[in-house]
Amino acid sequence: MIKTSTAVWLASGQNIWRCWFGVLESWQCGILGLWEGRYAKIFEIINTFDWIAVISLKFVLFYWIIHHNRVTYYACQISGSTWLEGTMDLSTFKLLSATLEVRYEKAFRLWDYSGRLWAKVANMWPNLKIGTAQPNVSTFSLDERYQLSVALDKSHIGDTAPISSLKDFTEKTKDFVKVISQSLEIEYFTRVGFRTVFVKVFPDKQQAVDAMISTKLITIPDGVHFGIQGKVLLPKYGLRWEGESVGVTISIEVRDRKIDFDPPAAVEELTSIHHELHELVYDIDYFTLGIVSTGQLDVMEWLSQAYHLVKRDSKNFLGVI
Repeated sequence: MIKTSTAVWLASGQNIWRCWFGVLESWQCGILGLWEGRYAKIFEIINTFDWIAVISLKFVLFYWIIHHNRVTYYACQISGSTWLEGTMDLSTFKLLSATLEVRYEKAFRLWDYSGRLWAKVANMWPNLKIGTAQPNVSTFSLDERYQLSVALDKSHIGDTAPISSLKDFTEKTKDFVKVISQSLEIEYFTRVGFRTVFVKVFPDKQQAVDAMISTKLITIPDGVHFGIQGKVLLPKYGLRWEGESVGVTISIEVRDRKIDFDPPAAVEELTSIHHELHELVYDIDYFTLGIVSTGQLDVMEWLSQAYHLVKRDSKNFLGVI
């Protein structure tokens, strides 16, 4: 929290330099303290110098932190307090879901071996529950958490409550893909895709929008446009990036989600729930291009590498170090 007698507005670009004098005047208000956990050792060394050197070095360090973390704006209100709004780190998001999908040429063998396939899966996971069963596609659920599907030309397993390490998900995915490959006699996959969805909830829509804009992935012009003097409501950004053997589709958007629950009238112990969530959703689909031999695919290793890349390179889109 910040307490200061001077209104300080820090902005990137042309406004940042005129803010330094106000920052130096009120640096003890806690602005620098926001990063003392991350840069504790540096601050400890700086504080051993005389007061002139301390101010000078903290000036340089503060500028480096602001620039390196790509901070869009900070506000210190007169005689007030507010949370510092900075760049986003993937660790502050919740991993909402993880899914692996494999695609293949039409496996007509499914029509004759669907029952045997799911019997093998049920043998591994006795808690398996049937969802739908049709000639071209069948779906099951597991432990109120996993969603499994096998179709004529694709199959997937999704974890709707994954832990951040994805340990359980990768192990189950390995076993599921093995059963599919063997039961349907699939020699190669035409596509292997790993999709993760992260979400961050904000107290109100405007804070979610501001966080989206702070990534600098989109530019919001000032003034009247298309005859409208308005504001951004639900911004969205997306791209598809492809190399020679792999590609990725990325989407970042602000989303409103309503939760409505009305219990049966006869159940007096439960009360109605009506709640609206304001979320920033980060959606990444990492996939292969071309044919992948089932015999050469190490599912756990491939997922581990893909997840590592997602966590490593998300800073380029969320604006984190």
